[in-house]
Amino acid sequence: GLLFFVMPNGIGDAFNIEERIMMPWLMTFEAWLAIEVNKVPVRRNIALGVVVFLLLQMTDRTVAFAAVNARLKEFNEVGRCIPDNSAYISIDLDHAAAMPLSRSLKHPFATTTRFNPYVNFPGTLTAGREIAYVANYEAVKIRPYFQLKYQPWLDSMIGEDFDTMARSEDVDGVFRKFADGLDAAEHPVDYLMTSQFTDAFGDKPSIKATASVIAAHYVLECASQSGAVKVYRRSR
Repeated sequence: GLLFFVMPNGIGDAFNIEERIMMPWLMTFEAWLAIEVNKVPVRRNIALGVVVFLLLQMTDRTVAFAAVNARLKEFNEVGRCIPDNSAYISIDLDHAAAMPLSRSLKHPFATTTRFNPYVNFPGTLTAGREIAYVANYEAVKIRPYFQLKYQPWLDSMIGEDFDTMARSEDVDGVFRKFADGLDAAEHPVDYLMTSQFTDAFGDKPSIKATASVIAAHYVLECASQSGAVKVYRRSR
């Protein structure tokens, strides 16, 4: 069980390692409990441990879901700004500024996992609508295990996810190259969604460089009530 708390978040090209193997561990733990519970001296300690674990999980999830639901509401506020039959990309500027999601009592879910619950929020806007969300880095041609692939013109420009592009924008300008490439694209990807809930990250060189690209290629279409989530439309 201690391995869950000390193992790295990713190994090579695989991430969320602990999430992928949590279920076999839990089943093993349950099988062990089924054997040990018949030993009377051990039963009380097992019950106490389970209660403590459940209380920790309930506290963690109660705080986490309150924060998660508040953010999800802000994403849904701007969904109306992206029309049907259009395509969009998104950048989580907080994630781009601080990519590693380490375990911390300060971050929802991070007490027991490093999973980022916000990463799929932009995709909720496409539910039941004719909108293309360009986000799956696994759809590039260099990843043979994923059957659905981007068209060549789009594949050649993506390469990595957009948070990764933004993280190094002040060094390699890869997001600017992507934005420039959209001018000659075969099909329009006209909309961009950004989220930034941590103001302090705005001073980072990579985030400033990304903001410069956005200002040069996009115009603000709408923003959530707090201004943390924004939708932009390409200006050319």
